[in-house]
Amino acid sequence: MKFIKKYRKLYIVLLFFLLSGICLEVYACELELEKKTEEKEEKDIEYFDITVSKTWTSKGREILSYDISENGSILIVFPKRKVGVFDDKMNFLFELSFQGSGAYGALWYGENILLVNIRGDTAVECDMKGKAVDSYIITGPSSYFRVIEKQRRKYGEYEYFCTNNKDGISFYYTILERTSKENGKEILYKSGNILDGIQYGICILVLFAAVVIGFFLWLAALDSKSTKILDGKPFDGTRTYSTAYSVDDCIGLLSRKNIYDVLLYSFRQEKEDTWELVVMGHNKFTRLQMKVCHQVVFEENGNTKIRIKNLSGEKTNPYSYIPQWWMDEFMEQKLDALPVDAEADKNE
Repeated sequence: MKFIKKYRKLYIVLLFFLLSGICLEVYACELELEKKTEEKEEKDIEYFDITVSKTWTSKGREILSYDISENGSILIVFPKRKVGVFDDKMNFLFELSFQGSGAYGALWYGENILLVNIRGDTAVECDMKGKAVDSYIITGPSSYFRVIEKQRRKYGEYEYFCTNNKDGISFYYTILERTSKENGKEILYKSGNILDGIQYGICILVLFAAVVIGFFLWLAALDSKSTKILDGKPFDGTRTYSTAYSVDDCIGLLSRKNIYDVLLYSFRQEKEDTWELVVMGHNKFTRLQMKVCHQVVFEENGNTKIRIKNLSGEKTNPYSYIPQWWMDEFMEQKLDALPVDAEADKNE
């Protein structure tokens, strides 16, 4: 007991330095960390699945975040969970890759590297050979992702700054530079991608706007087209056509529909000498919901005469008539039939 009392002050001093050393190490990476159990550590290390590459596969990519170590070494976090490790002169050393989901980052932890899964508040420490040595849960600060994504950091005489080289907020950074009184501004890294974060965002907005505008233009064109196909002289009376086909041939051809028909229609016998032709739309254009009825009478005297009468007013129809040119086009294509009064129409 006397021995303990005698060296109690020494124990207190040693404990103070020990705790100070731990706090300084944690403070160096600016996060509050709590070590995980051995079982959870193994799971985290397995989950992160860290790999090391001596090839800089992410060269030219945008910057998500960066960090500077106590000896001036540089970490740059790239897309697709790639972390580039460089010395203080920006010479490439190696690249780390790890697995996970959601936001991520990396910080120096003394001379080791801390890979951070922001979504899971989890960090795995690895050495300079890329070997995982420990696992932690991040307990603070509450907005620690801001620590990871700091734009400006200081080391010695240098001040480091990560930017997209333009004002405003960007999804990614494109330039890492540092300044000092002695050397001025020095660009350490510049993304080789043509588009940075803001430009990506602008392109997405422009593309979205183009799609929306294109959609409304298409609707306007469709509406204009739908209106245009109903333009022209209405077929609201009686019109007679002439063809070289016999009556039986005409009836047979009208009874058989094919893919070349210009009209959507139905054709059936109504009485002994009378037939009914119902037009439901035009195949070349927007198919309007219609049902326009016509009475058809055939007369054979040399050439076959086909008298077609619009039945608007005699039957209930959503549309009372179709444009006359619809019927002219249909009869010419289907029966090689031309209007008897075609010449009169031309002279009108």
